[in-house]
Amino acid sequence: MIKYRWHIKDADREAALIKALPGFMEILQHTADAEMSDDSDHINLERDLGRRDMRGDWHLCLDKAEVVDHGVPYDPNRWNKWPDVEPPMLELMRIRYIRGPEGSEIHSAAIFKGTHWETEDESGLWIDEDDLQTLVYRPFMNHGESDEVNK
Repeated sequence: MIKYRWHIKDADREAALIKALPGFMEILQHTADAEMSDDSDHINLERDLGRRDMRGDWHLCLDKAEVVDHGVPYDPNRWNKWPDVEPPMLELMRIRYIRGPEGSEIHSAAIFKGTHWETEDESGLWIDEDDLQTLVYRPFMNHGESDEVNK
């Protein structure tokens, strides 16, 4: 089952929209990610299949007050993807990330400072979203625990 970030406050209305409008939840996710931070008081959801007869197309305007961000909860027992999951502040974490055009995977330890990560070694590396392709994090594990991502 897919865990969605954005939902309609009224669960019954959300269920009805899912039933009536094909692709509603996926389109809500994409549109809300793009439009929830702008200055308007609504978001426009649209499915356009590009057919002449417009069969299967739909358009819906939602008041932003109807849409709620459930986020993805932090799980200390799994690798969490940043920035999708907000990490604990000022706690040393194991991190793995892919950086740069060559896409090399780097393993390190860093502290989340609210908007970026800082390493604890002498390099004092500062990592923000613009530097990365992917970053996952978790607390240091117990001896013998699996090191695989999302195991």
